Amino acid sequence: MTNPQVKPVILSEQVQTTLTTLEPLTRKVFLSLTPPSPRDNRADVDQVRQMLERSCDNVSVPLSLMRKLPSLCRGADWKVTATLAEIGKGWKLIELEPGDTTNEQFGLAIDIGTTTVVVYLIDLCDGKVLNHAAAYNAQIIMGEDILTRIRQALEPGGLDRLQKAVVETLNRLIKDLCPLPRETQKITAVAIGANTTMIHLLLGLNPASICRDPYTPSVNNPGLIPADEIGLDINPLAPVYCLPSIGSYLGGDVIGGILVSGMHKKADVSLFVDIGTNGEIVMGN
Repeated sequence: MTNPQVKPVILSEQVQTTLTTLEPLTRKVFLSLTPPSPRDNRADVDQVRQMLERSCDNVSVPLSLMRKLPSLCRGADWKVTATLAEIGKGWKLIELEPGDTTNEQFGLAIDIGTTTVVVYLIDLCDGKVLNHAAAYNAQIIMGEDILTRIRQALEPGGLDRLQKAVVETLNRLIKDLCPLPRETQKITAVAIGANTTMIHLLLGLNPASICRDPYTPSVNNPGLIPADEIGLDINPLAPVYCLPSIGSYLGGDVIGGILVSGMHKKADVSLFVDIGTNGEIVMGN
């Protein structure tokens, strides 16, 4: 059995160091607010929301930020930076910082394999890959293949143990990339590619039906999930996007590979091969 404490070797010279197209899940906006006065006694949260809605429609402010917003604005002399996450038909305020921090915005690109987990730290301002780290998926001690882990998930407490194992692996790698808590708080967006079973185990979803006729997942497209609901040690409100699966045996990792390769836009027939613990081959144009 593979030792989960041993770090796998990643061919860093083959890692793309800059993303050519950048459309992050979050954006930062610097605000120079008006101090309250008898002539302008708007509520603090209302003023922040109104200023943000000059460029972003339908901004919602969670209670956790409402609680700290008044003192933070006053302590920052009413000059703050808001981080917004797109949530479909609007935006959600997920962070408020003193001063102008618009040049400090980071995200994670994560590949969760059955055997290996790789995390890339991305500068969301320019798309540069700043660093990456890899480790064996700690779930491996509960089974080296997908079917064994699905069986483990059906045991009492098994799903919880599997979910905690992969989250602990991710948090360990995040800490390797960003040792200080104030650094991890600046991570405001995450994209994850993985096979259908790995996504189910990450989210604590029962994977039993994946391997049983008619092979139906609990979900193919989980949508955006706040990081704290999964247990990731980053900004708790940061949106986590799991690349959607097509079915039980065609996961978001393969979908991501198809999109990055561009084979779906080419007239010539291409072959995409994913060689790992589980292998997939896609042919098409």
